[in-house]
Amino acid sequence: MDISEAVEVAEKRFQESGLKGDFLKVSLTDLPVPDNSVDIIFSEGVLHHTDSTEKTLIYLSSKLKKGVRFLFYVYVKKAPVREFKDDLVRNAISRMSNEEAWEALMPLTKLGKYLAELNVELNIPEDIPYLGIRKGKIDLQRFFYWYGIL
Repeated sequence: MDISEAVEVAEKRFQESGLKGDFLKVSLTDLPVPDNSVDIIFSEGVLHHTDSTEKTLIYLSSKLKKGVRFLFYVYVKKAPVREFKDDLVRNAISRMSNEEAWEALMPLTKLGKYLAELNVELNIPEDIPYLGIRKGKIDLQRFFYWYGIL
């Protein structure tokens, strides 16, 4: 489930891999499914974008059948430049409709996809604490994404 076209991409990826799943383009906080009806929830990098991560976790948990799994990933504290950029973008699109915001951010999305397709890996020689950058190998697209450009 997603409010964006990402749900269509996920469905395509499932089909390509021969996996089954149900895909809905809806808000995560207003699901059209009954309580105690879902076999598994897997959420990657989404919950912390809701108005209240805690309330969203509680709400989604009510949709799960007893004894099943809720798998989720939320980001660690963002690097300072990333935090600044996210606030800047959030402020710029806050008055837009979902469709306008999606369209406004499409060039950024395309840049991220382009960088990922380059398949370039960086080797950061040492930590850069003031920017929150850790030493080690990292994909170029992930570097830009985690540390503030994308």
